Formats: sequence, structure tokens, C-alpha cells
Amino acid sequence: MTESNTALLRSFSRSLRTANRSARTIQSYTESAELLAAFRPGVDFERMTRDDVEAFMADQLRKHKPTSAAVRYRALRRFFNWMLSEEIITVSPMAKMTQPQVPEQPVPVLTEAQLAALLKVTAGKDFDSRRDHAIIRMFVDTGIRLGEMAGLRLEDVDLDVHDVIHVMGKGSRGRAVPFGAKTGTALDRYLRERAKHPLAKLPNLWVGARGGAMTESGIAQMLRRRGADDSASKILSADIQPPRSAPIVDCITI
Repeated sequence: MTESNTALLRSFSRSLRTANRSARTIQSYTESAELLAAFRPGVDFERMTRDDVEAFMADQLRKHKPTSAAVRYRALRRFFNWMLSEEIITVSPMAKMTQPQVPEQPVPVLTEAQLAALLKVTAGKDFDSRRDHAIIRMFVDTGIRLGEMAGLRLEDVDLDVHDVIHVMGKGSRGRAVPFGAKTGTALDRYLRERAKHPLAKLPNLWVGARGGAMTESGIAQMLRRRGADDSASKILSADIQPPRSAPIVDCITI
């Protein structure tokens, strides 16, 4: 990457942090610009043309799904609009471009039998079962995102008054999300087991098996593992067998 491009990306990243964008958003935006720079090595961003960007987008569409290419498109549009606002360029190379069309794909929905199977394999009284059962019920009851689930902290749970979790969503916007009685019971049982755990003082709600908080990846892996359990796989579709994702993972918004 040219020195000019490196300096611009540093400034762009700084502007995103100032705007209080999430770490994931910043990574996505800067990574898209880095990929464009790698696609046109030696060319400074301010010299890039519509042809350069269109060739890059065509390459992305050949290699990835339309949804992924659309993410790259939106990130680059934001980047070049920032260059416009900083008066680095006078016209964006994406000024008259249109976003790649993304075919509508219905979100998979678990049947009652599939949900019952997942809940059955986590019906034990050990720590992992209590935790996994509470997570699955929380997903079903609230529909929160995977990142929101992983980001929950003990202080975000209200079991005493309102039966809600306080979630920090996209754009650092907080909201209170209610859950039902069965989820509340599952969460209460998990919290009792959690209080006995060596990592009980951890601020994160979900304690993982490797001595720390459960990450997004850890929660997704747990769902795949539970979905592929022998007692659940008799009811769940064959699509959940490793290495493919369990349906519940596909139903969760990332």
C-alpha cells in the first residue's frame, strides 16, 4: 500500500472512532479500503476511478456472496464520502454507482420439534447445561443478535423487577428487551450455578469453558455442538451435522 493510502486510512479510522463507531464497523470499513488498495497496487485512493472500483466490485462478486459484496460497497461509499468531506477529492468515483443487488433469502425458522430437541439436550443440571439452556431460551425469547448475546454483562440482567436484559445494539444504542417466565427460570438457575464458579466475579454474563467470557465464536460453536448432539440429531435436519451450521445459528442475526 502506498504511503498516501496508509496515511488516509489512519485518518479515516480516527474519524470513525471519533464518531463512536463500533470496533467491528471500523474494521469492516478499513478492511474494505485495504482490499481495494491491494486490488489496485500502487494507485493512490485520490487517483482511483469508477472503473477501478467497478472492477474491484466485480471481483468481489465473483469470489463472494452478493451480501458480502454489498457490505464492501457500502464501506467504500462511506470511505469516499469521507474523502469528499475532507476535500481530498472533489468527486467520488462511486458517485453514480449502484449497490449490488442482494437476492432476498428467507431466514430459516426452527420448528417446535427442533427447538424442543435443542432444549432437551441442555436440560442437565451441570454448569454447561444450565448456561447453554439459558442462552438458547434467551435467543428464542428475545431475538437479540449474536454479538449482543456475547456482550451481555451481569449488570445488564434484571430478574428482580422487570424481567428484561439491557442490550447495547448497533450504533451504541441501548434498549431493554423483555423475556418470558421460562427464560427467567433458566437464567436464574444458571446464575445460581455461576455464583459457585471460580470465575464468578467476571463481569460478563456468560462464562466459557476456557477460563473466560464466551465470545461470539464460542456461543456459535456451542449451538452447533448442541445441534449435532446424538439425541438432538434424530429430530433436527441433517443440515446441522458438522461441519455445517445448526439451523439455530443460521437463524441468529450476526
